[in-house]
Amino acid sequence: MINLPLSIRHGAGVLCLLVFAPLVSVAEHIEPPQNPFLADSPWPISHQNSYLQGSSSLPGPLRGDRFRVQYQDAEPGSITLAYGPKDDRGNRAIWGNSLKHIYKIDANGKKWIYAVRQPRRRPIRSALSGAYCLVDCDGVFYTANLQTIEAFGDQCVGNSLSGIRKLRQFNIPACQVQSDSEKIIGLNMTYDGFLVFVTSHGTVGVLSRDLKCQSFVRTGKNERVSNSLAVDEDGGIYVVTTKYMYRFQWDDAGLTTRWKAPYKTADQDFPGRFGAGSGTTPSLMGVGDQDKFVVICDGQRLMHLLLYWRDEIPADWCPIDPRNPRLAAETPIRFGDRETSRSSTEQSVLVSGYDAAVVSNDYGQIRRRPKSRTMTDFLRAYLSGHEHIRPYGVEKFSWDPICRRLTSTWANRCLSCPNAIPTMSRATMQMYFIGNRERTWTLEAVDWNSGASNFFLPLGNKQRFNSYFSGTQIGTSGDIVTGTFTGLLRISPER
Repeated sequence: MINLPLSIRHGAGVLCLLVFAPLVSVAEHIEPPQNPFLADSPWPISHQNSYLQGSSSLPGPLRGDRFRVQYQDAEPGSITLAYGPKDDRGNRAIWGNSLKHIYKIDANGKKWIYAVRQPRRRPIRSALSGAYCLVDCDGVFYTANLQTIEAFGDQCVGNSLSGIRKLRQFNIPACQVQSDSEKIIGLNMTYDGFLVFVTSHGTVGVLSRDLKCQSFVRTGKNERVSNSLAVDEDGGIYVVTTKYMYRFQWDDAGLTTRWKAPYKTADQDFPGRFGAGSGTTPSLMGVGDQDKFVVICDGQRLMHLLLYWRDEIPADWCPIDPRNPRLAAETPIRFGDRETSRSSTEQSVLVSGYDAAVVSNDYGQIRRRPKSRTMTDFLRAYLSGHEHIRPYGVEKFSWDPICRRLTSTWANRCLSCPNAIPTMSRATMQMYFIGNRERTWTLEAVDWNSGASNFFLPLGNKQRFNSYFSGTQIGTSGDIVTGTFTGLLRISPER
Protein backbone atom coordinates (compact mmCIF):
# COMPACT_ATOMS: atom_id res chain seq x y z
CA MET A 1 0.00 0.00 0.00
CA ILE A 2 1.17 3.53 -0.79
CA ASN A 3 -0.30 6.53 1.00
CA LEU A 4 0.69 9.90 -0.42
CA PRO A 5 -0.77 13.36 0.26
CA LEU A 6 -0.92 15.05 -3.11
CA SER A 7 -0.98 18.67 -2.00
CA ILE A 8 2.80 18.85 -2.47
CA ARG A 9 2.83 17.03 -5.79
CA HIS A 10 1.37 19.54 -8.17
CA GLY A 11 1.86 20.03 -11.81
CA ALA A 12 4.27 21.09 -14.47
CA GLY A 13 5.48 24.65 -14.86
CA VAL A 14 3.49 27.20 -16.80
CA LEU A 15 6.21 27.44 -19.47
CA CYS A 16 5.18 23.98 -20.64
CA LEU A 17 1.60 25.05 -21.32
CA LEU A 18 0.32 26.84 -24.38
CA VAL A 19 -3.31 27.95 -24.40
CA PHE A 20 -4.64 28.89 -27.81
CA ALA A 21 -8.36 29.47 -27.28
CA PRO A 22 -11.01 30.13 -24.60
CA LEU A 23 -10.81 27.53 -21.86
CA VAL A 24 -14.50 26.65 -21.73
CA SER A 25 -15.75 24.33 -24.43
CA VAL A 26 -18.59 25.65 -26.58
CA ALA A 27 -20.30 22.27 -26.41
CA GLU A 28 -22.45 21.06 -23.57
CA HIS A 29 -21.17 17.70 -22.35
CA ILE A 30 -23.94 15.29 -23.26
CA GLU A 31 -23.54 11.59 -22.61
CA PRO A 32 -23.59 9.16 -25.52
CA PRO A 33 -26.73 7.01 -25.41
CA GLN A 34 -26.22 4.02 -23.16
CA ASN A 35 -26.12 0.73 -25.03
CA PRO A 36 -28.73 -1.46 -23.28
CA PHE A 37 -26.96 -4.64 -24.38
CA LEU A 38 -23.69 -3.79 -22.65
CA ALA A 39 -23.30 -4.43 -18.93
CA ASP A 40 -24.69 -1.68 -16.71
CA SER A 41 -21.33 -0.92 -15.16
CA PRO A 42 -18.61 1.74 -14.96
CA TRP A 43 -16.56 0.28 -17.84
CA PRO A 44 -18.18 -2.62 -19.77
CA ILE A 45 -16.10 -2.36 -22.96
CA SER A 46 -12.75 -1.15 -24.26
CA HIS A 47 -12.79 2.68 -24.41
CA GLN A 48 -15.80 2.75 -22.01
CA ASN A 49 -18.79 2.86 -24.40
CA SER A 50 -19.89 1.86 -27.91
CA TYR A 51 -18.88 5.33 -29.15
CA LEU A 52 -15.33 4.44 -27.94
CA GLN A 53 -14.87 7.93 -26.51
CA GLY A 54 -12.71 6.78 -23.59
CA SER A 55 -14.30 9.34 -21.24
CA SER A 56 -16.63 8.78 -18.27
CA SER A 57 -19.34 10.57 -16.32
CA LEU A 58 -18.05 9.04 -13.08
CA PRO A 59 -15.74 11.00 -10.76
CA GLY A 60 -12.02 10.31 -10.66
CA PRO A 61 -9.55 11.18 -7.90
CA LEU A 62 -8.91 14.74 -6.74
CA ARG A 63 -5.92 16.74 -5.63
CA GLY A 64 -5.54 16.35 -1.88
CA ASP A 65 -6.70 12.72 -1.84
CA ARG A 66 -4.64 10.06 -0.13
CA PHE A 67 -4.28 6.84 -2.09
CA ARG A 68 -4.19 3.10 -1.64
CA VAL A 69 -2.25 1.52 -4.54
CA GLN A 70 -2.84 -2.19 -5.08
CA TYR A 71 -1.07 -4.49 -7.52
CA GLN A 72 -1.88 -7.99 -8.79
CA ASP A 73 0.57 -10.17 -10.71
CA ALA A 74 -0.35 -11.14 -14.27
CA GLU A 75 1.38 -11.59 -17.60
CA PRO A 76 1.18 -8.89 -20.31
CA GLY A 77 -1.97 -8.37 -22.34
CA SER A 78 -4.56 -6.97 -19.90
CA ILE A 79 -5.39 -4.00 -22.12
CA THR A 80 -9.01 -3.72 -20.93
CA LEU A 81 -10.56 -4.54 -17.54
CA ALA A 82 -14.26 -5.05 -18.33
CA TYR A 83 -16.64 -4.39 -15.43
CA GLY A 84 -19.60 -6.76 -15.31
CA PRO A 85 -23.11 -6.01 -13.99
CA LYS A 86 -24.05 -6.49 -10.35
CA ASP A 87 -25.23 -10.01 -9.56
CA ASP A 88 -28.10 -11.23 -7.37
CA ARG A 89 -25.97 -10.62 -4.27
CA GLY A 90 -24.98 -7.09 -5.24
CA ASN A 91 -21.43 -8.09 -6.16
CA ARG A 92 -19.63 -7.17 -9.35
CA ALA A 93 -16.73 -8.94 -11.07
CA ILE A 94 -14.15 -7.33 -13.33
CA TRP A 95 -13.33 -9.56 -16.29
CA GLY A 96 -9.98 -9.61 -18.03
CA ASN A 97 -7.84 -11.64 -20.35
CA SER A 98 -4.11 -11.81 -20.79
CA LEU A 99 -1.85 -13.88 -23.01
CA LYS A 100 -2.38 -17.07 -21.00
CA HIS A 101 -5.38 -16.53 -18.69
CA ILE A 102 -9.04 -15.56 -18.44
CA TYR A 103 -9.78 -14.11 -15.01
CA LYS A 104 -12.24 -12.30 -12.77
CA ILE A 105 -11.28 -9.75 -10.13
CA ASP A 106 -13.25 -9.26 -6.92
CA ALA A 107 -13.08 -5.50 -6.31
CA ASN A 108 -16.16 -5.19 -4.11
CA GLY A 109 -14.15 -4.41 -0.99
CA LYS A 110 -11.05 -2.41 -0.22
CA LYS A 111 -8.84 -5.34 -1.15
CA TRP A 112 -8.47 -6.30 -4.83
CA ILE A 113 -8.14 -10.07 -5.31
CA TYR A 114 -8.60 -12.66 -8.02
CA ALA A 115 -12.02 -14.29 -7.72
CA VAL A 116 -10.81 -16.85 -10.25
CA ARG A 117 -7.91 -17.10 -12.69
CA GLN A 118 -8.22 -19.78 -15.34
CA PRO A 119 -5.54 -20.82 -17.86
CA ARG A 120 -6.50 -20.48 -21.50
CA ARG A 121 -6.74 -23.70 -23.47
CA ARG A 122 -5.04 -21.84 -26.31
CA PRO A 123 -2.74 -18.97 -25.30
CA ILE A 124 -3.11 -15.77 -27.32
CA ARG A 125 -0.31 -15.63 -29.87
CA SER A 126 -0.96 -12.06 -30.97
CA ALA A 127 -1.11 -9.17 -28.51
CA LEU A 128 -3.49 -7.24 -30.78
CA SER A 129 -6.02 -10.08 -30.96
CA GLY A 130 -7.79 -10.08 -27.60
CA ALA A 131 -6.88 -6.51 -26.70
CA TYR A 132 -10.51 -5.41 -27.18
CA CYS A 133 -13.21 -7.16 -25.15
CA LEU A 134 -16.61 -6.53 -23.56
CA VAL A 135 -19.22 -7.75 -21.06
CA ASP A 136 -22.86 -7.83 -22.16
CA CYS A 137 -26.03 -7.10 -20.17
CA ASP A 138 -26.26 -10.76 -19.12
CA GLY A 139 -22.76 -10.75 -17.68
CA VAL A 140 -21.25 -12.74 -20.57
CA PHE A 141 -17.63 -11.89 -21.36
CA TYR A 142 -16.61 -11.86 -25.04
CA THR A 143 -13.04 -11.81 -26.25
CA ALA A 144 -11.13 -12.70 -29.43
CA ASN A 145 -8.24 -15.06 -30.07
CA LEU A 146 -6.90 -14.94 -33.64
CA GLN A 147 -9.85 -16.10 -35.84
CA THR A 148 -12.06 -17.05 -32.90
CA ILE A 149 -14.52 -15.23 -30.62
CA GLU A 150 -15.08 -16.88 -27.23
CA ALA A 151 -17.92 -16.31 -24.77
CA PHE A 152 -17.45 -16.95 -21.04
CA GLY A 153 -19.93 -16.84 -18.17
CA ASP A 154 -20.27 -17.52 -14.45
CA GLN A 155 -19.99 -21.11 -13.28
CA CYS A 156 -22.93 -20.49 -10.94
CA VAL A 157 -25.62 -18.31 -12.50
CA GLY A 158 -26.30 -15.27 -10.32
CA ASN A 159 -22.91 -15.41 -8.60
CA SER A 160 -20.40 -13.22 -10.43
CA LEU A 161 -17.55 -14.35 -8.15
CA SER A 162 -17.97 -18.04 -8.97
CA GLY A 163 -15.81 -19.97 -11.43
CA ILE A 164 -15.56 -19.35 -15.17
CA ARG A 165 -17.47 -21.44 -17.70
CA LYS A 166 -16.88 -21.33 -21.45
CA LEU A 167 -20.30 -20.93 -23.04
CA ARG A 168 -19.68 -20.96 -26.79
CA GLN A 169 -17.21 -20.20 -29.54
CA PHE A 170 -17.33 -18.72 -33.05
CA ASN A 171 -14.78 -19.37 -35.77
CA ILE A 172 -14.64 -17.19 -38.87
CA PRO A 173 -15.88 -19.36 -41.77
CA ALA A 174 -13.09 -20.47 -44.08
CA CYS A 175 -14.79 -18.73 -47.01
CA GLN A 176 -14.44 -15.39 -45.20
CA VAL A 177 -10.77 -15.80 -44.25
CA GLN A 178 -8.43 -13.95 -46.59
CA SER A 179 -5.12 -15.10 -45.08
CA ASP A 180 -3.80 -17.59 -42.53
CA SER A 181 -2.30 -14.62 -40.67
CA GLU A 182 -5.66 -12.82 -40.46
CA LYS A 183 -6.88 -12.19 -36.91
CA ILE A 184 -9.78 -10.48 -35.17
CA ILE A 185 -8.72 -7.04 -33.95
CA GLY A 186 -11.74 -5.02 -32.79
CA LEU A 187 -14.93 -5.97 -30.94
CA ASN A 188 -18.06 -3.94 -30.13
CA MET A 189 -21.81 -4.27 -29.57
CA THR A 190 -24.59 -2.81 -31.73
CA TYR A 191 -27.48 -1.03 -30.05
CA ASP A 192 -29.83 -3.88 -31.04
CA GLY A 193 -27.68 -6.45 -29.28
CA PHE A 194 -25.40 -7.96 -31.93
CA LEU A 195 -21.65 -8.42 -31.64
CA VAL A 196 -19.61 -6.71 -34.35
CA PHE A 197 -15.95 -7.35 -35.12
CA VAL A 198 -13.25 -6.37 -37.60
CA THR A 199 -10.21 -8.37 -38.66
CA SER A 200 -6.69 -7.32 -39.53
CA HIS A 201 -7.50 -7.85 -43.23
CA GLY A 202 -10.67 -5.76 -43.24
CA THR A 203 -13.44 -8.33 -42.79
CA VAL A 204 -16.32 -6.83 -40.79
CA GLY A 205 -18.76 -9.28 -39.21
CA VAL A 206 -22.00 -8.99 -37.24
CA LEU A 207 -23.02 -11.91 -35.00
CA SER A 208 -25.94 -12.69 -32.77
CA ARG A 209 -24.79 -13.09 -29.18
CA ASP A 210 -25.45 -16.83 -29.38
CA LEU A 211 -22.86 -16.68 -32.21
CA LYS A 212 -25.18 -18.35 -34.73
CA CYS A 213 -26.54 -15.62 -37.05
CA GLN A 214 -23.79 -14.06 -39.15
CA SER A 215 -23.35 -11.30 -41.73
CA PHE A 216 -20.12 -10.13 -43.37
CA VAL A 217 -18.72 -7.33 -45.51
CA ARG A 218 -15.18 -6.39 -46.52
CA THR A 219 -13.12 -3.26 -46.96
CA GLY A 220 -11.01 -2.78 -50.09
CA LYS A 221 -8.20 -5.06 -51.21
CA ASN A 222 -4.75 -4.58 -49.70
CA GLU A 223 -6.17 -2.58 -46.77
CA ARG A 224 -5.24 -3.49 -43.21
CA VAL A 225 -6.79 -2.73 -39.82
CA SER A 226 -4.94 -2.34 -36.50
CA ASN A 227 -7.64 -0.64 -34.39
CA SER A 228 -11.09 -1.39 -33.00
CA LEU A 229 -14.39 -0.16 -34.42
CA ALA A 230 -17.01 2.29 -33.11
CA VAL A 231 -20.80 1.87 -33.21
CA ASP A 232 -23.65 4.39 -33.01
CA GLU A 233 -27.32 3.96 -32.09
CA ASP A 234 -28.45 4.22 -35.72
CA GLY A 235 -26.59 1.13 -36.89
CA GLY A 236 -23.46 2.96 -38.02
CA ILE A 237 -20.24 0.92 -37.74
CA TYR A 238 -16.99 2.88 -38.13
CA VAL A 239 -13.72 1.29 -39.24
CA VAL A 240 -10.43 2.92 -40.20
CA THR A 241 -8.09 1.01 -42.49
CA THR A 242 -4.63 1.90 -43.75
CA LYS A 243 -6.26 3.95 -46.53
CA TYR A 244 -9.86 4.90 -45.75
CA MET A 245 -12.35 5.83 -43.06
CA TYR A 246 -15.48 3.66 -43.50
CA ARG A 247 -19.04 3.72 -42.30
CA PHE A 248 -20.84 0.39 -42.62
CA GLN A 249 -24.55 0.14 -41.95
CA TRP A 250 -26.32 -2.55 -39.94
CA ASP A 251 -30.12 -2.58 -40.37
CA ASP A 252 -32.99 -4.68 -41.70
CA ALA A 253 -31.22 -4.91 -45.05
CA GLY A 254 -28.22 -6.55 -43.40
CA LEU A 255 -24.64 -5.28 -43.38
CA THR A 256 -23.72 -2.84 -46.14
CA THR A 257 -21.17 -0.12 -46.91
CA ARG A 258 -22.69 3.35 -46.38
CA TRP A 259 -19.65 5.49 -47.27
CA LYS A 260 -15.88 5.61 -47.31
CA ALA A 261 -13.56 8.61 -47.30
CA PRO A 262 -9.80 8.83 -47.83
CA TYR A 263 -7.18 10.27 -45.51
CA LYS A 264 -3.51 11.12 -45.97
CA THR A 265 -0.67 8.83 -44.99
CA ALA A 266 3.11 8.84 -45.28
CA ASP A 267 5.20 6.33 -47.19
CA GLN A 268 7.32 5.49 -44.16
CA ASP A 269 6.68 4.03 -40.71
CA PHE A 270 7.19 6.07 -37.54
CA PRO A 271 8.12 5.11 -33.97
CA GLY A 272 4.99 4.72 -31.87
CA ARG A 273 2.69 3.25 -34.53
CA PHE A 274 1.90 -0.45 -34.86
CA GLY A 275 1.35 -0.24 -38.60
CA ALA A 276 0.81 1.97 -41.59
CA GLY A 277 -1.89 4.64 -41.65
CA SER A 278 -3.87 5.84 -38.66
CA GLY A 279 -2.85 4.70 -35.19
CA THR A 280 -6.22 5.62 -33.66
CA THR A 281 -9.41 3.70 -33.03
CA PRO A 282 -12.33 5.79 -34.39
CA SER A 283 -14.12 7.83 -31.69
CA LEU A 284 -17.60 9.27 -32.15
CA MET A 285 -18.37 12.91 -31.33
CA GLY A 286 -21.79 14.54 -31.04
CA VAL A 287 -25.19 13.21 -29.92
CA GLY A 288 -28.84 14.15 -30.32
CA ASP A 289 -29.24 17.25 -32.48
CA GLN A 290 -25.55 18.14 -32.29
CA ASP A 291 -23.13 17.99 -35.20
CA LYS A 292 -22.08 14.35 -35.43
CA PHE A 293 -18.60 13.19 -36.40
CA VAL A 294 -16.25 10.26 -36.40
CA VAL A 295 -12.80 11.34 -35.20
CA ILE A 296 -9.38 9.89 -36.09
CA CYS A 297 -5.79 10.98 -36.56
CA ASP A 298 -4.31 10.49 -40.02
CA GLY A 299 -0.98 8.89 -40.94
CA GLN A 300 1.02 11.85 -42.19
CA ARG A 301 4.52 12.57 -40.93
CA LEU A 302 3.01 15.60 -39.18
CA MET A 303 -0.16 13.98 -37.90
CA HIS A 304 -3.51 15.76 -38.35
CA LEU A 305 -6.75 15.44 -36.39
CA LEU A 306 -9.67 14.66 -38.72
CA LEU A 307 -13.43 14.99 -38.25
CA TYR A 308 -15.79 13.30 -40.74
CA TRP A 309 -19.53 13.91 -40.95
CA ARG A 310 -21.14 10.67 -39.71
CA ASP A 311 -24.58 11.08 -41.25
CA GLU A 312 -25.79 13.12 -44.20
CA ILE A 313 -23.47 15.99 -45.06
CA PRO A 314 -25.30 19.26 -44.23
CA ALA A 315 -26.79 20.85 -47.34
CA ASP A 316 -25.18 24.21 -46.55
CA TRP A 317 -21.74 22.74 -45.86
CA CYS A 318 -18.90 24.19 -47.92
CA PRO A 319 -16.31 21.38 -48.16
CA ILE A 320 -12.79 22.19 -47.03
CA ASP A 321 -11.62 19.71 -49.69
CA PRO A 322 -13.95 19.30 -52.71
CA ARG A 323 -12.33 15.92 -53.43
CA ASN A 324 -13.24 14.74 -49.92
CA PRO A 325 -16.57 16.43 -49.06
CA ARG A 326 -17.23 14.28 -45.99
CA LEU A 327 -14.17 15.74 -44.27
CA ALA A 328 -15.49 18.36 -41.81
CA ALA A 329 -12.20 19.44 -40.19
CA GLU A 330 -8.48 18.87 -40.45
CA THR A 331 -5.82 20.44 -38.25
CA PRO A 332 -2.17 19.58 -37.52
CA ILE A 333 -1.18 18.13 -34.15
CA ARG A 334 2.07 19.69 -32.92
CA PHE A 335 1.74 19.17 -29.15
CA GLY A 336 2.71 22.81 -28.61
CA ASP A 337 5.89 22.72 -30.69
CA ARG A 338 5.22 25.12 -33.57
CA GLU A 339 8.50 24.18 -35.28
CA THR A 340 8.04 20.41 -35.34
CA SER A 341 7.60 18.53 -38.60
CA ARG A 342 6.68 15.17 -37.03
CA SER A 343 4.07 13.82 -34.61
CA SER A 344 2.46 10.44 -34.01
CA THR A 345 0.17 8.55 -31.66
CA GLU A 346 -1.00 4.96 -31.21
CA GLN A 347 -3.77 5.85 -28.74
CA SER A 348 -7.37 6.58 -29.68
CA VAL A 349 -8.58 10.17 -29.56
CA LEU A 350 -10.13 10.94 -26.16
CA VAL A 351 -13.52 12.58 -26.74
CA SER A 352 -15.99 14.36 -24.45
CA GLY A 353 -18.68 16.60 -25.91
CA TYR A 354 -17.08 18.58 -28.74
CA ASP A 355 -13.61 18.24 -27.16
CA ALA A 356 -10.90 15.82 -28.33
CA ALA A 357 -7.49 15.19 -26.74
CA VAL A 358 -4.45 13.44 -28.23
CA VAL A 359 -1.28 12.17 -26.54
CA SER A 360 2.13 11.86 -28.19
CA ASN A 361 3.76 8.48 -28.84
CA ASP A 362 6.67 9.87 -30.84
CA TYR A 363 9.36 7.72 -29.25
CA GLY A 364 13.08 8.17 -29.44
CA GLN A 365 15.21 5.63 -31.27
CA ILE A 366 16.42 2.36 -29.73
CA ARG A 367 20.16 1.83 -30.05
CA ARG A 368 19.92 -1.91 -30.76
CA ARG A 369 16.68 -2.70 -32.51
CA PRO A 370 15.27 -6.22 -32.97
CA LYS A 371 14.86 -7.44 -36.53
CA SER A 372 11.09 -7.72 -36.12
CA ARG A 373 9.05 -4.52 -36.48
CA THR A 374 6.54 -5.81 -33.92
CA MET A 375 9.23 -6.62 -31.37
CA THR A 376 10.74 -3.16 -31.90
CA ASP A 377 7.37 -1.55 -31.12
CA PHE A 378 6.95 -3.58 -27.95
CA LEU A 379 10.53 -2.91 -26.86
CA ARG A 380 9.98 0.84 -27.26
CA ALA A 381 6.94 0.63 -24.98
CA TYR A 382 8.93 -1.42 -22.46
CA LEU A 383 11.68 1.22 -22.44
CA SER A 384 9.41 4.24 -22.82
CA GLY A 385 10.17 5.49 -19.32
CA HIS A 386 13.78 6.16 -20.33
CA GLU A 387 14.67 9.77 -21.05
CA HIS A 388 15.95 9.24 -24.61
CA ILE A 389 12.81 7.27 -25.60
CA ARG A 390 10.05 8.93 -23.53
CA PRO A 391 7.59 10.96 -25.68
CA TYR A 392 6.23 14.34 -24.57
CA GLY A 393 3.07 16.23 -25.33
CA VAL A 394 -0.70 16.34 -24.87
CA GLU A 395 -2.99 18.55 -26.95
CA LYS A 396 -6.72 19.24 -26.83
CA PHE A 397 -8.94 20.48 -29.64
CA SER A 398 -12.52 21.76 -29.73
CA TRP A 399 -15.17 21.95 -32.43
CA ASP A 400 -17.15 25.20 -32.59
CA PRO A 401 -20.60 24.32 -34.00
CA ILE A 402 -21.41 27.98 -34.69
CA CYS A 403 -18.30 28.79 -36.70
CA ARG A 404 -17.95 25.16 -37.82
CA ARG A 405 -14.28 25.19 -37.03
CA LEU A 406 -11.85 22.90 -35.18
CA THR A 407 -9.15 24.63 -33.15
CA SER A 408 -6.45 23.72 -30.65
CA THR A 409 -7.49 24.94 -27.19
CA TRP A 410 -4.32 24.01 -25.31
CA ALA A 411 -1.12 22.00 -25.52
CA ASN A 412 1.17 20.88 -22.70
CA ARG A 413 4.68 20.01 -23.88
CA CYS A 414 5.95 18.86 -20.47
CA LEU A 415 3.53 15.99 -19.90
CA SER A 416 4.46 12.45 -20.94
CA CYS A 417 1.94 9.67 -21.54
CA PRO A 418 4.39 7.08 -22.86
CA ASN A 419 1.98 4.31 -23.85
CA ALA A 420 -1.30 4.48 -21.88
CA ILE A 421 -4.75 5.04 -23.32
CA PRO A 422 -5.94 8.20 -21.47
CA THR A 423 -9.34 8.87 -19.94
CA MET A 424 -11.23 11.84 -18.48
CA SER A 425 -13.99 12.42 -15.94
CA ARG A 426 -16.83 14.83 -16.68
CA ALA A 427 -17.57 14.87 -12.94
CA THR A 428 -14.14 16.25 -12.02
CA MET A 429 -13.26 17.73 -15.46
CA GLN A 430 -9.85 16.10 -15.28
CA MET A 431 -7.91 13.94 -17.72
CA TYR A 432 -6.08 10.93 -16.25
CA PHE A 433 -3.33 8.69 -17.58
CA ILE A 434 -0.29 6.70 -16.51
CA GLY A 435 2.66 9.01 -17.15
CA ASN A 436 6.37 9.08 -16.50
CA ARG A 437 8.65 11.64 -14.84
CA GLU A 438 12.40 11.05 -14.56
CA ARG A 439 11.96 7.27 -15.05
CA THR A 440 9.26 7.12 -12.37
CA TRP A 441 5.82 5.96 -13.48
CA THR A 442 3.03 8.25 -12.28
CA LEU A 443 -0.70 8.76 -12.25
CA GLU A 444 -1.27 12.13 -13.92
CA ALA A 445 -4.33 14.36 -13.46
CA VAL A 446 -4.66 17.23 -15.94
CA ASP A 447 -7.22 20.04 -15.95
CA TRP A 448 -9.47 19.34 -18.94
CA ASN A 449 -10.22 23.01 -19.59
CA SER A 450 -6.72 24.46 -19.27
CA GLY A 451 -4.24 21.62 -19.76
CA ALA A 452 -2.44 22.45 -16.51
CA SER A 453 -1.25 19.58 -14.33
CA ASN A 454 -3.49 19.35 -11.26
CA PHE A 455 -1.45 16.70 -9.49
CA PHE A 456 0.60 13.58 -10.05
CA LEU A 457 1.08 10.48 -7.93
CA PRO A 458 4.53 8.81 -8.10
CA LEU A 459 4.09 5.03 -8.41
CA GLY A 460 7.61 3.65 -8.89
CA ASN A 461 10.21 2.83 -11.51
CA LYS A 462 9.53 -0.89 -11.89
CA GLN A 463 7.82 -2.44 -14.92
CA ARG A 464 4.85 -3.36 -12.73
CA PHE A 465 3.82 0.31 -13.10
CA ASN A 466 4.38 0.49 -16.88
CA SER A 467 0.90 0.69 -18.44
CA TYR A 468 2.18 -0.96 -21.63
CA PHE A 469 -0.62 0.12 -24.00
CA SER A 470 -3.38 -0.55 -21.43
CA GLY A 471 -6.39 1.68 -20.94
CA THR A 472 -6.55 4.08 -18.00
CA GLN A 473 -10.06 3.46 -16.64
CA ILE A 474 -12.33 5.12 -14.07
CA GLY A 475 -13.98 2.59 -11.80
CA THR A 476 -16.17 2.90 -8.72
CA SER A 477 -15.54 5.30 -5.81
CA GLY A 478 -13.01 7.35 -7.77
CA ASP A 479 -10.78 4.37 -8.57
CA ILE A 480 -8.29 4.45 -11.43
CA VAL A 481 -7.57 0.95 -12.76
CA THR A 482 -5.23 -0.24 -15.49
CA GLY A 483 -3.29 -3.20 -16.76
CA THR A 484 0.50 -3.06 -16.70
CA PHE A 485 3.40 -4.96 -18.23
CA THR A 486 3.43 -7.49 -15.39
CA GLY A 487 0.00 -7.17 -13.80
CA LEU A 488 -2.92 -4.98 -12.77
CA LEU A 489 -3.11 -1.71 -10.82
CA ARG A 490 -5.91 -0.23 -8.74
CA ILE A 491 -5.37 3.31 -7.44
CA SER A 492 -8.07 4.14 -4.88
CA PRO A 493 -8.70 7.44 -3.06
CA GLU A 494 -9.06 6.90 0.69
CA ARG A 495 -12.04 9.07 1.56
